[in-house]
Amino acid sequence: MDTLSIALCISIGSCVAWLVALYTPAGTPSLLWNVPLGMTGAALCALAIAWLAPWLGVFGLVIAGPFGALLTIKAGDAILRALRRPTPRAPS
Repeated sequence: MDTLSIALCISIGSCVAWLVALYTPAGTPSLLWNVPLGMTGAALCALAIAWLAPWLGVFGLVIAGPFGALLTIKAGDAILRALRRPTPRAPS
């Protein structure tokens, strides 16, 4: 992948994170967590598409980038919820 394709994937991941922050109840506080996850997910998904299906070109990167960003944002939210969950206390 050339540098322009990588920049395109990173911007797609950032846009998905902003849209998730605008249209979810968690809102802006989740933005600091979602932006790095969205960028990473879009870049990794684009790398996988470029490796598995190079004939798709930029079209594959634009289509697969948002899906990778959404998947990593949802996985990151699940991890964050699991870390914030209080531990049950043993009955005494």
